[in-house]
Amino acid sequence: MQTPRVSAPLRVGDTVTGRTYVSPEDKGREQPQEITGTVVQVGSGFAGVDAEKAFVWVRLPDCTERKCLIRDVRRADERSLKRSYGPAGPWTSSATPTPMKETP
Repeated sequence: MQTPRVSAPLRVGDTVTGRTYVSPEDKGREQPQEITGTVVQVGSGFAGVDAEKAFVWVRLPDCTERKCLIRDVRRADERSLKRSYGPAGPWTSSATPTPMKETP
């Protein structure tokens, strides 16, 4: 009897927001961070085997990557991202600086 196949709720290329994963041995020197970025890898997380540890790797705007549990991230709403980050969104590697107003 074959077990039904369950696909991951996220796919490579999805823009997500959520918290990073910190392993128990690193909790003393590292804290989870709130992040927004693009899914670049989806880990295993086999249903019934290690679903509690199903990971995704997320690329941030600064081109670094962070590991997150699938359950700790969600797809980001593109409209709210554009309100927060401007028309380019968080997926650009270089942000356009806001021009300073000159004072007379």
